[in-house]
Formats: sequence, structure tokens, C-alpha cells
Amino acid sequence: MRRGAPETPKSLEGAALNRREIKLALAEPLPEEVAAGAPLTLAVRIAPAGLELAGAPFRIAANGKVCRREHLPDPTGDDRDIARIAFTAPGEIGEFALRLTIPAHERAGTTFGEASLPVRLRTRAHVTSLAVWDCPAPVVIGETFRLKVGAQCSPGCTVLPGSTIAICDESAAVLARAALGNATWPGTQALYWAEIEAAAPRRRGLHTWTAKFAARPPGTAHSQASFAFTVLADAPPAYLVTVAVVAAEKSQPLADAQVRLGARRAVTDGRGFAQLAVPGGTHELSVWKSGYEAPQRTVEVTRDATIAVEAVLLPVADPDSYWQG
Repeated sequence: MRRGAPETPKSLEGAALNRREIKLALAEPLPEEVAAGAPLTLAVRIAPAGLELAGAPFRIAANGKVCRREHLPDPTGDDRDIARIAFTAPGEIGEFALRLTIPAHERAGTTFGEASLPVRLRTRAHVTSLAVWDCPAPVVIGETFRLKVGAQCSPGCTVLPGSTIAICDESAAVLARAALGNATWPGTQALYWAEIEAAAPRRRGLHTWTAKFAARPPGTAHSQASFAFTVLADAPPAYLVTVAVVAAEKSQPLADAQVRLGARRAVTDGRGFAQLAVPGGTHELSVWKSGYEAPQRTVEVTRDATIAVEAVLLPVADPDSYWQG
């Protein structure tokens, strides 16, 4: 021992010999942007290589606020120096300074110094999409009707129930609102839905309405969403019109033909009949079925009536006509 040098106690000499410093680095880059609240995996390389730290404590903080405390998982695969840490991105939208910290601790007689790794992360709102279905066509002026609306977000998260969908008219006036229920529409993974009752437009014709989504609670990381759809309004029916469709070449009833009289639609039954309740006035009548042709006509409806329509069978195109010039 040199003269004047302080003597190191034996216990401190042992601690110094068993102290290890570790360094952390990203083994795989994080995405530049992730959906708020989305699951993530932080792949961290631990040096020196081969240093087994499975089970060591760690914490992750976002903008200084600790969001997870856990223990390092066992390494998997051939990369024994890489720890894959699962965590959840912050649920808010913005830029975040993440910091992974392995605090100083002692394991199996070895003291490990604190190590930390800063990571930048940006979160975005979930993309929300809307759907509208089961809207009657037409709706009757002066009456209420029901339609269904639904919403789902891109990650398929489960926080949409309770959020509100509003139905607005062309002037953006809110006509009706409904909160999404807890159940998803059958056959879908995450389409939450509600039934809304609304009053029909006060004038006849085609109207463009909009479904608008608002997340609940305010600030939930979902994008604003809207969906435009059309509502056809007509006067209340006054008369019953029966359309009888026959195949002209055989004078036989034509089933499954599409019939449209004004704003009303129907399909012929096995007898070739389609019944439509319509308001009085002038209406366009059209009949369609694949392989047949029927002339469109204008009819004046002033009472209950039966209208006969002949559909002509179209000739089958010769598949070789193109090559025969």
C-alpha cells in the first residue's frame, strides 16, 4: 500500500468488484406514428452482450409520468441480449418523450447501476368510420321513421359505446341523436350501432342528410367522422296500384321483376303481380328484369287500379359474332 493512500474496507472492495454497469439501446425502431392507446413492443438491446437481466425491474414514463412498472421478460430466440417489452402507447394525441429505466438493484450478489433509454413517440387519433342502413325508401312526409347507424375505429377498440351519433339535415340542424350501444352488429368485429328515430322531411324529393360522430368522453382519441346519405320523401299513399307483368312471347306471368312506380318499389310474385301504395298524381312506371325489356310509361293515378305490362324477351347475343366480322 502506498503511503498516504486511504485503506479501502474489505466490504467495499467486494461491492466494487461485483458492480456492473449496463447500457441500453433500441434494437428495432419504433413506428414514426402510432394510434393513441395502441399496443407496442419496445425491443431493447442490453449491453454487455450475454448479460442476463430477465426479471430485473423496469419502469416506462411518458413525459415524466410513469405509465408502467414491471420486470424484464425472458429473452426469446437467438438474441439473448434483446428484451422485448410490451406496453401501451399513451391514450392522448401528441408528442411524447418516453424513458425506459432499469433502476439500480442487486441480484445474486451483483449490484447493477441505473440505466435508462430515451425514446420519442408520436400518437395519432383513431380513424373512425360510420355506416347508415335500414333507411326506408321512401319515407312519408309528416311521419317518423327509424334507421340504424354504426361506428367503428381503425384499431377496433372497445371505447365507442356511449359515444353519440347525430343526424343532421342539409342546413346542419340536428334532427336526432342516439348513443352507441354496448353490442356490436352481428357478423362484425367492432361495429357498434344504435337505432335512431327521426322525422321525415317536410317536402317531397331527395334530401341529403349527414350522420356525425362525437366521441365520449370528450378528448378520447378518435377522429371526427361524418357520413352523407340520401333520404327520399314522398306524400302519404292514397291508392293501391297493382302492376301485372307478363312475358310477351308466351303471355305468361313474369316473376321476380323489379317494378318502380314513382318513389315506390316492389317485386312481382309468382303470378307476376306487384302491389304498390302510392299517392295520387302523375308517376313514372318502369319494369326491369335481366334478359327482358319493358317500355317505361307515365301513368296518372286517381284511384285504385291494375296496370298490365308486357316484357319482351331480348335476343341472346351470339358469342362468335365478334369474330365473324
